[in-house]
Amino acid sequence: MGLAWKVVYFVEAGQQHITEINNLDRIDFLKLDCEGSEFGIMFSTPQKYLRVVNKTAIEFHNNVTPYARQDLRKPLEGIGFRTQIQKEAKALRGYLYAWRD
Repeated sequence: MGLAWKVVYFVEAGQQHITEINNLDRIDFLKLDCEGSEFGIMFSTPQKYLRVVNKTAIEFHNNVTPYARQDLRKPLEGIGFRTQIQKEAKALRGYLYAWRD
């Protein structure tokens, strides 16, 4: 038996959210690699949409916005995610992993 995958692309859709456009009640894994826009996306996404995500990996970039990598944790930990940050030693980027138990 094979695995079934549904790849969902984020598109500009006015007030409709990606979960509504694709009739999704949950997202197993969400990857954000958006070259500096991760803070704006996380801070502007309503909690009701983050609550349907089970796991996420977010690439973040330091020195691109006034925010720090720790700021990405707050919206996720506030709704029950556990988080871990992995930063490359001398790089200006790293990864935030978040999951639900």
